[in-house]
Formats: sequence, C-alpha cells, structure tokens
Amino acid sequence: MKKAEKARRRDIHRLLDLALDINGLGERKRSVTGCRPTVFFEYSGHVAKIRVDVHRYGWEPDQGPDFCVSAYTDGSAGLCDAVRELEGCIAGERIVG
Repeated sequence: MKKAEKARRRDIHRLLDLALDINGLGERKRSVTGCRPTVFFEYSGHVAKIRVDVHRYGWEPDQGPDFCVSAYTDGSAGLCDAVRELEGCIAGERIVG
C-alpha cells in the first residue's frame, strides 16, 4: 500500500472514529436518547465519497443535519479538511456522546 493511500485510510478511519465517539453503538434518535447528538457516516463507493452529518440535538425524521462534512476519498487534502472540520465542530459545539 502506498503512503498516500495509507494517509487517506487513516483519515477515513478518523472520521468514522469521531462518529462512533459521539454515537456509541446503540440506537440514536431523539425519541430514544433525548437531545443527545446523532451522527451519520456514509460512504458512497460508486463515487468514492464520504459524508458525515451531525444532528446536534438528536435525529428526527424530516430534519436535516445541523452540520455536514464531505470529501472524495481519492484526494487526501479533502479528507484532511473534513477531519479538521468535524473535529472543530465537535470541539466548538462541545458535542460529545
């Protein structure tokens, strides 16, 4: 595996880790967890894209995310930016699971 690919994989893993740090592994919707934040992590392999949606006060149907980051996985710079943005959102909003 090339160095650039390892860096991209590290950033993808970091995004997923941040999502799991907030969500845990249980069901996360407002009716179950109250106003605790919920994060969606989506990988679209057909276009090599990652998207992470943050619902600060929990997920509810028909409600869009409060914050979103996305990046194509075939370019390391976009992934680095996405990690920084999500970490900044979490730190700035004090979003924790």
